Amino acid sequence: MKQVLAYRQLIKNLVIKDLKLKYRDSVFGFLWSLLNPVFMIVTYVIAFKYIMKASAPNYVLFLLAGVLHWNLFAQCLSASTGAVVDNAGLVKKVYFPLEALPLGAIFFSLVQYLFALAVFFPVALIFLHLRLGWVLLWVFPILFLQILFSIGLGFLVSTVTVFYRDAKHFVEIFLMLGFWLTPVVYQFTDVPVKARAWIADNPMTDFISSYQAVLLHNQTPAPLFWRNMLTAVFISLLIGALTFSRFKTRFAEEI
Repeated sequence: MKQVLAYRQLIKNLVIKDLKLKYRDSVFGFLWSLLNPVFMIVTYVIAFKYIMKASAPNYVLFLLAGVLHWNLFAQCLSASTGAVVDNAGLVKKVYFPLEALPLGAIFFSLVQYLFALAVFFPVALIFLHLRLGWVLLWVFPILFLQILFSIGLGFLVSTVTVFYRDAKHFVEIFLMLGFWLTPVVYQFTDVPVKARAWIADNPMTDFISSYQAVLLHNQTPAPLFWRNMLTAVFISLLIGALTFSRFKTRFAEEI
């Protein structure tokens, strides 16, 4: 961790590099970071409120609270799969703590999330009846734990992808299935009792449900959610960090 902190400028430069590459030769440039969440919000409002006519109270706010943070998780994992293999030149020629590569991918996704958040909050306040209050500050510790959880998984998938390129496609399938096994577009109480165990055992259920409790119900997340999130973070970081540390000396020869 000391090495990573010493190379924090490198992590910052990796994030800036990815942002520039993402919008290179684009007419609107970084403006797309704000336009994308606008189009996402409009699409979901039209689809669920006016076409599917969802009747749940303030369903659009419920939906967006889940989608916004699921997208952050999905982007973190997707970006992490190529964090090492896409930077083969750096890995082979320059000495630096390789942990900076998946961390850079995670923080790049976090920056994208912050752009989306800048659009979400004004829209939620004006049109979706989001209630202001101190409870909203709970979003930040939940977000902090989610980023730590993503970092652990990022270390794991970035390592596996070095040795098995198909891992990227497995992650895509995992995220597709994970979306429907997480109460993002439906409420946990709407799930048949027999199937609830599958949903409850999904770590992202606790994160998404915590966000929805804060943003939709103006409530502090239940102690069970905090316990489950902390457990998920501990296991994720332990497995991810140990795996990355064990195999990182072989990265250069494998890529």
